[in-house]
Amino acid sequence: MIFTKASERDCYAIKRISETYSEALGQVMKFNKSSLCVSKHVPQRCAWNYARIVGVQLVGCHERYLRLPSFVSWNKSELFSSIKDRVWNRLKGWQNKLISTGGKEVLIKAVVQNIPTYSTSLFRLLSNLVNELHWISARFWWGSIREKHKLHWGSWRKLCRSKECGGLGFKDLTTFNKALLSKQY
Repeated sequence: MIFTKASERDCYAIKRISETYSEALGQVMKFNKSSLCVSKHVPQRCAWNYARIVGVQLVGCHERYLRLPSFVSWNKSELFSSIKDRVWNRLKGWQNKLISTGGKEVLIKAVVQNIPTYSTSLFRLLSNLVNELHWISARFWWGSIREKHKLHWGSWRKLCRSKECGGLGFKDLTTFNKALLSKQY
C-alpha cells in the first residue's frame, strides 16, 4: 500500500519510483493487479487521470486488506466483529465431533489463539472482544457450544496458566495483545 497526496506530481513520482525499482532489482511491479483508491473529495475526472498516469485501475475504497478494514472508523466493535465470527465458525464445525481433550487443546491453540494474531499486532483489542473469545474458548473446552450448558470445572484464567503452574498454557489474549503491540516500539 502506498499513501500519497492526490496530485499529478505524486502520481508521476510513483511511476518513476516503480521504474527505478524495476531497473535496480529486476522485479517488475504488476500494475494489472494494482488499483487506485482516492478520497471522496477528489473529483472523478482527476481520479481517472491519476489512475491513467500510474497505469492502474480506479476502484472505490477497499473494504478489506489482509482481512482487516483498510480504513478504520471510530466503531472498533465493527472492526473486530469479523474476528469473532471467524473463530466461532471454525469451532462450530467441530462441536458435534468427539474430540479428546488433547485435540481440543490443539484446536483452541491453533484456531482461537492464532486467528486474531495479525490484528492483535496492529490494534489494541477491545476488552469485550477478548472476553467473548475467552468465553467461546471456555465453552468449547468444557463441551458446551450450543444450547447445552456444561459445568466449567475451572476458570479460564486458570487454564491460561503455564503447564508448570497447573494450567494448560492457553494464551491470555489481553497479555498477548499487549506483548505484540509493545514490539512496535
